[in-house]
Amino acid sequence: MPECIQMSLPLMPATVSELYVDQAMDCGEFVFSAYTPLGIKRIDSLFCWRIHKLARDQGDVRKELRAGLLRLLRRHRKERAEKKWLRRERPDDRGGLREKLQYIGEGAEAIRKDILDNPHLHACIKENLLDNLSSYEHHRKATP
Repeated sequence: MPECIQMSLPLMPATVSELYVDQAMDCGEFVFSAYTPLGIKRIDSLFCWRIHKLARDQGDVRKELRAGLLRLLRRHRKERAEKKWLRRERPDDRGGLREKLQYIGEGAEAIRKDILDNPHLHACIKENLLDNLSSYEHHRKATP
């Protein structure tokens, strides 16, 4: 097995935690909201999911997401039945299942454009996401 080499990234900050700072705050424009480090990680994670799902049948991805939403609703109904005070709360969609449904059927170019247009991500994160997307496209073209 070939040895993996970590390539140096020219945009890499001193610490990894510096990557997860909202970059839109440095634009010089009026910022009405900003993402926390967790929010930036969630954006990064969603882009990773979007890239990864391109390798799968989009119908299967849609079925899995809908099945997840059904499980979520069933669990919420059960909890509501056990505790009356939960009646007003909506089901907690921590996996972003509803949001992910909108990305079914998109292509690599749509993902590339969204990555480049996102003002909140550090350039190093964008570079990594675009590299992953390019690797996926290269692998997809090489595999019949």
